[in-house]
Amino acid sequence: MISLEDLEMLVATNRCLYADKLSDGVGPVEAFGEEREKREEKLRFARATRESTEQWRIQLLREGQESWALSLATRAEQRSCVLYVHGHNKTFKDSLKQASTIENRYNVDVILFSWPSFKEHPQGQTEQEKQIDAYLSARTIAESSADEFDRFLQLCSGMPRSPASASSHTVNLFTHSMGNYLLQNYVESQAFDGFESKGLSNIVVCQADVNCTDHQLWLRKLIDTGPGVHVTVNQSDNRLALAQDVLKSARLGNTRPGAACAGITYVDVTDGRGIGSEHTIWSEKINNDAVRAFFASVLNGKPGGAPMDNFWGSIRQLFPD
Repeated sequence: MISLEDLEMLVATNRCLYADKLSDGVGPVEAFGEEREKREEKLRFARATRESTEQWRIQLLREGQESWALSLATRAEQRSCVLYVHGHNKTFKDSLKQASTIENRYNVDVILFSWPSFKEHPQGQTEQEKQIDAYLSARTIAESSADEFDRFLQLCSGMPRSPASASSHTVNLFTHSMGNYLLQNYVESQAFDGFESKGLSNIVVCQADVNCTDHQLWLRKLIDTGPGVHVTVNQSDNRLALAQDVLKSARLGNTRPGAACAGITYVDVTDGRGIGSEHTIWSEKINNDAVRAFFASVLNGKPGGAPMDNFWGSIRQLFPD
């Protein structure tokens, strides 16, 4: 059983803040809303602590405390750090739950980048129209979040590393679903110069809601800075099927690439036991040892490429180096 006192994580967010919900910078998760912050300095840092199964408390960090907090974020020298970017339709509380699942399931320390991907009052006459409006709204916010994500990665790239003897300590980027669209827009923006990703061991592009066509062009910019890049594919992914219908474009996370790209390891889990149409293939809902082993490896900075004595089971590696 996990002790609640261990369930504390650092959060960076460009969500709007309802300051009246806080007392001396401390309050409930509802203090962060579902719109992008409108002030000039849009990125805030906070410490989130789980008080019960469903309740969290946040404490804002004062300006200038970010570097100090990041140095403490990797609480155990032997645990790797994961920078997690969630996908579409996640409230702030939802994003905390996902980040906590990643910490507990894969024995890592997570620093969460939480962006306003949930629309509270979508427009439309029918339920489908409302879903499409909410989806397109989230894409617009993802497109406009490049500057905040740039500052986040710049601060993280300056994090103190554990001593050389702590060889298992790595920093890895994990982007899920539409979080990859945010990443793509950042990499293709003028804000990206490559410095920000040089300290990463792995980048995990999980069930990416981005165009499959020409994805190699922007991923190449990340590969060139040094980290290993892993792309997961579930051809039966139901969430990406809906996105594909809206955008009329094949999504990377549910499409096998037509050709290899040097430096990218593609991992197809379509036929894996228990996968089905699942979109969050890394979650506790998936009872598949091979899939779990893959994420445990790459989120801890280890190679996720070559199978080890068929250890990956039903996962098929596409175009391994």
